[in-house]
Amino acid sequence: MEDAALLGARDAALIAILRGAGLRRAETVNLDLRDFTASSGGLEVRCGKLGKDRMLEMR
Repeated sequence: MEDAALLGARDAALIAILRGAGLRRAETVNLDLRDFTASSGGLEVRCGKLGKDRMLEMR
């Protein structure tokens, strides 16, 4: 894949997570690869509303 295709895939994945999980913009910006757990399909959202962390199931 060329760089533009990789960036497009990354952007599409972020938009899908943002919309599908109901994440706020700031929560999405704070996401890091280590926040995703492949074995459980979980996504840890850090510093959400009121500074609270939460775990989401991504299926």
